Amino acid sequence: VAVHAALDWQVLIDALRAAFRAGGNTPLRASYPVTPEGDRLLLMPAWDASSLGVKIVTVFPRNPARGLTSVSALYLLMDAASGHPLALIDGETLTLRRTAAASALASLYLSRPDSRTLLAVGPGRLSPYLVAAHCAVRPIARVLVWGRDRARAAAMAAALVRELATPGTRGRRCR
Repeated sequence: VAVHAALDWQVLIDALRAAFRAGGNTPLRASYPVTPEGDRLLLMPAWDASSLGVKIVTVFPRNPARGLTSVSALYLLMDAASGHPLALIDGETLTLRRTAAASALASLYLSRPDSRTLLAVGPGRLSPYLVAAHCAVRPIARVLVWGRDRARAAAMAAALVRELATPGTRGRRCR
């Protein structure tokens, strides 16, 4: 909840625009097998002159059978001058926000400024974040949801209607 509250869509989109322009060091992620059954550890470092960080991700495909999510992540942010830790952030939440904000930023360059309809492809965990981010940058009046599973797509559409109709929802301009 704290990560979502701290990352207003417009502020995050503006920060991503500046970061993409400035560049940084983002080596390819490292991927390590940790069990013969296919469980993996991923390390994703990135740094610039002011900070460095690493997203640490585990992918355990058998976890849903245990009632757990298959992907878990943490992001460790450190000061580039001293190497001292500054923050430990929930990696899944950060990834959802960042991915949605990057998509909305791309939309600023690739869609018409008066775009009023948004198609969300897939009713997965990212969909509500994508919708919220795009609503923060475009005058979206209609959101369509498509998915291979019609029931899941309908459930996502209903959840979006409820969420976007909630008074005081931060960073959303969808009507």
